Amino acid sequence: MTDMLPDSDAQDELDDGLRELLADRALGSPGAGLEARILARVGDTRQRRRRAFIPPRWSGAWPSTPGAARVIALGSIGLVAVVVSALIGTALLRAPAATEAPGAIGSSGAASPAPTDVPASNPPHVGGTCPLTPITRLAGGSAPEVDVSGLRWRWGGVPWIAGIDEKVVWLDDAGMMPEPGVSVFAIQLDVPILVDGHPARFVGASPGVYAAATDARWVASLRLPRAGCWLLTAVWSAGASSVVVAAAPPTATATPAPSTPGSVSSTPLATCPTTPRSAAGPPQGWPGPAIVDGPFRWLLPPNATWRIGGDGDKLVLDSQIGWDIGDMRIMAIPLAHAVDVGWLAGTAVSGDIPPGFGGGTMGFGVTLPARDCWAFVYLAPHATSTIVDDLRP
Repeated sequence: MTDMLPDSDAQDELDDGLRELLADRALGSPGAGLEARILARVGDTRQRRRRAFIPPRWSGAWPSTPGAARVIALGSIGLVAVVVSALIGTALLRAPAATEAPGAIGSSGAASPAPTDVPASNPPHVGGTCPLTPITRLAGGSAPEVDVSGLRWRWGGVPWIAGIDEKVVWLDDAGMMPEPGVSVFAIQLDVPILVDGHPARFVGASPGVYAAATDARWVASLRLPRAGCWLLTAVWSAGASSVVVAAAPPTATATPAPSTPGSVSSTPLATCPTTPRSAAGPPQGWPGPAIVDGPFRWLLPPNATWRIGGDGDKLVLDSQIGWDIGDMRIMAIPLAHAVDVGWLAGTAVSGDIPPGFGGGTMGFGVTLPARDCWAFVYLAPHATSTIVDDLRP
């Protein structure tokens, strides 16, 4: 008795095509040429050369007559056709993909899709440790990016390493580089960072202001000279933005951190990048300006009557996302017109947060030592907000 069976060469080519179809489906829709070849191969498989049929030896209760074996063989071929048709039918319902290049069957050189931004996975914050600004997304699937106060920060890795250059890219919300440039100021916070999952405090935290970069364009290398928790504030023509990062201690083989960083060519900030006032204005009864930054609204005293020194003055901050009680801080940073990177004479100021408050409004005191261009920063484990006010005479 004879029956129709696919020869081994044809079956191998069909198997190769099926494997490639499955691989292409994992990356998207397969090419139209590949689909056509597989369908054609399935269609002419039953019309290959005829040869004597030798019924297989089945065990147990499976049928063993030649007629039953013929039915099983034909059913197997039909099943392959149904499976392939179902796979291709599903693929055709997807968006069309690029046409398969000639001779692609059997090759494994399928191009990978371009990397895209993906949501970030932020670890839970450990109370009392460095309030790292949460990563907004992974740009290109790998580079951490933080989007806060109208500026997107993008760097290479987490954590940073003390004494090692970290390449940072800045883009505004429209994806354009900020003009005319970015200057970055840093202060070290006296709170421990996590090292191997355990809090570690580093001595030498100072309230002094460190100019990490001046008049950088849309990309620059920043170097944090000490291990610990750092607040970075970037100012540009449209305002200011702050993030908190952790700098891990350098490894034993790393070059020791320099005692003073090198200088860069720059020009002083031409003007204080004052944050624009809110178009809605302050609430009734408040005498000073109101500034909105994302889910936060700052209410400032009138510029001309700011109380400098002594008991200082009072600010009010509204939040639409609540408060991180116990871990939040208020900082004021003097934006000295630095011409070099390095430590500056100006010092940062910590605000006086009241022990208790209600609703979404918090009043706090701050004593500024001098009239200057000041950046005010709210920082917490889940959010930061930065505004700039020009208090120069």
